[in-house]
Amino acid sequence: MTKKQIDEMDAPVEAMADEVHQVWANWMVYMFNQGHVDLVHSYQIGAWVMPPEKVERWHRQMTTPYDQLSESEKVSDREIAQKYIAIYQAALKEIDQNNKS
Repeated sequence: MTKKQIDEMDAPVEAMADEVHQVWANWMVYMFNQGHVDLVHSYQIGAWVMPPEKVERWHRQMTTPYDQLSESEKVSDREIAQKYIAIYQAALKEIDQNNKS
């Protein structure tokens, strides 16, 4: 395998990794905005408190297979999947163009 071929493989991996990180970072920002720091205990243990209704909802969602989620719950997963597919398609197009050169 040539260096060019390796670089062609690395680019989509890096693009996908960047997107995965953005998804995670956005989720963490959202989650931390949903709770609060427990000022009584945070000094000792760094406690962060999540509202009970969020705990119940997210626990149910994380233990439910995708195909059993409601249509509205599937929307964000589909949006992320579309981003991944776009990265994959762009990588395939670039590889195809490079192979034709």
